[in-house]
Amino acid sequence: MATNNPWQIENLIRKALQRTKDRFLSFLIAAIIQYIIIFVGIAVVFLIVGLFAAVLFTLKTTISTIIIAFLAIIGIIYGALVIIYLVSWSQLTLTTIIIQKENIGVIDTYKKTRPRVWGFVWFNIALNLFLLGLVPFGIMSLGLIFFLWVFWNAFSVIVFIEKQKIGLDNLWISRSLINQRFWGIAGRLVLIYALFYIIVISLASVDSAVLNAINFVLSIFFGPFLISYMYEIYSLLKIPKVIERPKGWIILSIIGYFLAVVMFIIGFSLLPQIMNTFIKKAPYIPPKVVDYPAT
Repeated sequence: MATNNPWQIENLIRKALQRTKDRFLSFLIAAIIQYIIIFVGIAVVFLIVGLFAAVLFTLKTTISTIIIAFLAIIGIIYGALVIIYLVSWSQLTLTTIIIQKENIGVIDTYKKTRPRVWGFVWFNIALNLFLLGLVPFGIMSLGLIFFLWVFWNAFSVIVFIEKQKIGLDNLWISRSLINQRFWGIAGRLVLIYALFYIIVISLASVDSAVLNAINFVLSIFFGPFLISYMYEIYSLLKIPKVIERPKGWIILSIIGYFLAVVMFIIGFSLLPQIMNTFIKKAPYIPPKVVDYPAT
C-alpha cells in the first residue's frame, strides 16, 4: 500500500521524470527561441538608442536636441516594455509546455499563450509591488519573510495558466495550496534541491570532460524537471473554492511603503548633519608650500 501513496517521493520523481522526458525537446527548443528573441530584442533597443545618441551629439540647436532626447527616452521605455513582454511570453510558454495535458508543439504553444501575456505581466508587476512593500519587514526578519513568500509563490504561475485567475489572486491561491501541506511540500522541495546540488558539486569536483558534459546536461534538464515535479505536487492538492486574501500581510505591505517614505525623509533631513560630521572628523591636510630658489 505504501508504494501506491501519491505523495511518496519516489512516485513524484518517477512521474516528473516521465513528464519531463516527453516534453524536454519542446522545452529546449522553446528555451532556445526565448534566448534568440530576447537577444535580438535587446540588440535592437541598444541600436535604436545608439542611433538617437549619435544624432543627438551632431545637433547644435536646442529644440532639436530636446526633441531627439525625448524620442530617445520614449524609445528606451518602449524597448523595455517589449523586452518585458517577450520574457513574460517565453516564461509562460515554457511552463505551459510542461504542464499542459497534450504537447501540441512549440509554435502552437506560443500561439496559445500569447493572448494571456499582458495578464501575466500585470500579475508580476502586482507581485513585485506587494513584495517591495514587505522589504522593511524582510530586513527586520533577516530575510525570513522573503523566503516564506518565495515559497508561497511556488504555484502562482501554474495557477495562472490552469485557473486563469487575475492579479494577486494567483498568489493567494498558491499560498492556500502550500498551506494544505506546508512542511510536506517544503521537505520535498528541499530534498530535490539537495540531491541536485550534491550531484552537481560531486561531478564538478572531478576533472573529467565527460563528467563536465554530464553536469552541463543535468543542469539544463533540472529546470523542466523542477516544473514537472512542482506540477505533480500541485495536482495532489485541492483548489480552494473561496480565495482567502491575507489582509494582515496586505496591510503590512502598505505600511512598508509608508515606512520607506518616512525613512527616506528622515535620512534626507539628516544628510547635511552627517556630511558636516564627516567634514569635521576629516584630518586636516595643510597646503603644500613650494619654496622657490632665490634669484
